Amino acid sequence: MSRPLVSFLFLLFQLLSVFVPAQRTEPNTTTAEFVFQGFRGRESEIQTEGAAMIQPGGLLRLTDQTSNVTGTAFYNKPVRLLDHSNISTNATIRSFSTSLVFVIDPSSSSNGGFGFTFTLSPTPNRPGADSGQYLGLFSRENDGNPSNHVFAVEFDTVQGFTDGADRTGNHIGLNFNSLASDVQEPVAYEDDYNRKEEFHLVSGDPIRVRLDYDGPSQTLTLFASPATFAIAPSKPLISQRIPTLTEIVQEEMYVGFTAATGKYQSSAHYVMGWSFRSRPNGLPAERLVLLALPRLATKKDNQASVTKILIVASSVVSILVVLGVIAFTIRKRKTSNAQRRKNFKALTPLRHYRYKEVKRFTNSFACVVGKGGFGTVYKGNLPDGRKVAVKVLKDSKSNGEDFINEVASMSQTSHVNIVSFIGFCFEGSKRVIVYEFLENGSLDQFISANASPSAEWRRRLYEIALGVARGLEYLHYSCKTRIVHFDIKPQDVLLDCNLCPKVSDFGLAKLCEKKESIMSILDTRGTIGYIAPEMISRVYGSVSHKSDVYSYGMLVLEMTGATNKDRVGNAASNTSSIYFPDWIYKDLENEPHSKLFGDELTQEEEEITKKMILVALWCIQLYPSNRPSMNRVVEMMEGSLDALEVPPRPVLQIPTTSLQESSTLSGDISMYSEY
Repeated sequence: MSRPLVSFLFLLFQLLSVFVPAQRTEPNTTTAEFVFQGFRGRESEIQTEGAAMIQPGGLLRLTDQTSNVTGTAFYNKPVRLLDHSNISTNATIRSFSTSLVFVIDPSSSSNGGFGFTFTLSPTPNRPGADSGQYLGLFSRENDGNPSNHVFAVEFDTVQGFTDGADRTGNHIGLNFNSLASDVQEPVAYEDDYNRKEEFHLVSGDPIRVRLDYDGPSQTLTLFASPATFAIAPSKPLISQRIPTLTEIVQEEMYVGFTAATGKYQSSAHYVMGWSFRSRPNGLPAERLVLLALPRLATKKDNQASVTKILIVASSVVSILVVLGVIAFTIRKRKTSNAQRRKNFKALTPLRHYRYKEVKRFTNSFACVVGKGGFGTVYKGNLPDGRKVAVKVLKDSKSNGEDFINEVASMSQTSHVNIVSFIGFCFEGSKRVIVYEFLENGSLDQFISANASPSAEWRRRLYEIALGVARGLEYLHYSCKTRIVHFDIKPQDVLLDCNLCPKVSDFGLAKLCEKKESIMSILDTRGTIGYIAPEMISRVYGSVSHKSDVYSYGMLVLEMTGATNKDRVGNAASNTSSIYFPDWIYKDLENEPHSKLFGDELTQEEEEITKKMILVALWCIQLYPSNRPSMNRVVEMMEGSLDALEVPPRPVLQIPTTSLQESSTLSGDISMYSEY
């Protein structure tokens, strides 16, 4: 190569180094997302000033009901909101989302104010900010100053800009460097029948708000509703392009809240929970679980408690005098069950439907899509046009603990590989669960319908297996309280129109703290062929989340065709083959290509199948301590085949309890499709 050409190439490289900026990375001092399901134990992550404080019960108090005070609370790390292009010096605002549940408790039924704000600020405080109409955000001197670089969503409870103004100011507004809102709307939501329902910020009841900003379109949407609603309203309260935000947002911004009271109007402002996410992919902030949030004991609650105490006391006296001890005991049991249902309906974030509503949107239960040990599943259509699956459980005379357990599990979940739950019905013996309708049915139907598997089909199976693993990983590690499913099988994996798998049917699920590795289970849960050995006999170890890992392994083996259904079906009740398909090792050692992988597979297909089988064999180790966690399972499924070893061949022990005896204790041993 000639010297002039070398010099030219070197000069070109230097020019490119100058004009093409390096890829930016986020420093450790910034954050992209966080979740506060209450604030107890995390005081160091919130910087508070003025009247703001984190109370012992976990509530973030912005102000109490003292007149003329301010309070601010900001996350202690800045958020990076600007994205820099490699081909341009211009920066664009990143998509971000925040979700919060708050309560405003007025000093009296007719005297509340002024309100609070969710704020993007260049500093983690608002020094010099005034009380009253200034909401602890601005002062008389800097209100409207473009150098503020402040964006706020105001939750205003006083109309106008003077203390003592008309108290009909029940609105939410968007503010840019000023108290004057560029956009504002009265507080309301649309129900399923497109009816606009107003509600009051100063009510003492929890209110849920979600704000999403889409960077590419510069559009902000805001949803507001009572916190007990299962899902966000069908239409946002505010949907507005706000290009002005690009003039405000700096490289790093702090997110938080400001609040203030006035001379004559004062309210206590509380944040029960808060989540935030800033991501290029625009994923919404994590939904807050109302049941997991700390509650505020308001005057309304105290009055209700006194009323309940008086009612119970008089009831006890009447029963003792008229009916005696036996009648009193019966009355107390009924009252307890009724109160449990009432409290449950009030606290769960899922939508509560009346039974007549369920009957209406299922057309009197006309279209059956599945049957199982717990009940029947019907297809329905909500008033807004959404298709839903409606699981009607068999009538029960129990107090509903199992049903409450299932719905409580559902209310905590939000993941692409977990079926989305919409609502429930709990009236007398009627128990109904409403969730999204998935066009492609269950995984066992998908496997049965493909008798002649192709390369594309095998790739689909791998993606489905990986999706199920991610769903279980979410249940075990990403929920505030760990959820163990206890009944993973093909019938409980549903497929959407894109064949994305979603774990469903939480009827046997159990919640436990993440730090607890061992669970107390008095009955046997699961389905024969997928149930973990320790569920049958404690000789194998203690019951834990590793029981789900075992069921997942058996599921994957069935997907690959490595298990032989005839062998499982014909196995005797005490046969160890039900717990560990020993023949797979023999096939791997003797005739791996003809027995396990088929006769005409490409190298890629064979590698996919072998990876699935090896991961499954690790999952179905007899002793829970030898099984990987679902975190590790996902890593193994996503990793290289070369990194996987054949797990040790276990020494089998036959449990002393037969499967027939155990199955009588199981909540469900049905092999029918449970849609």
